[in-house]
Amino acid sequence: MIVDKRLYRTADGRLVEEGDSEAAFLAYPAGTELSDEEARRAGLLVEKKAPPKAMAKPADKAAPKTADK
Repeated sequence: MIVDKRLYRTADGRLVEEGDSEAAFLAYPAGTELSDEEARRAGLLVEKKAPPKAMAKPADKAAPKTADK
């Protein structure tokens, strides 16, 4: 992941964008390349949830029943 804008840390450790009144010091300058793991730890990369699996089609209740033996 490449950081597209300057990100700053606040006094309590949160990441904020440039211009935020709580910005204390520069954490990531624009153009910084981060590994996926580091970006995840910093809260910049959000895990994508897997799409739900397709459910099996319900049985057709209108279909003729087979004879029980």
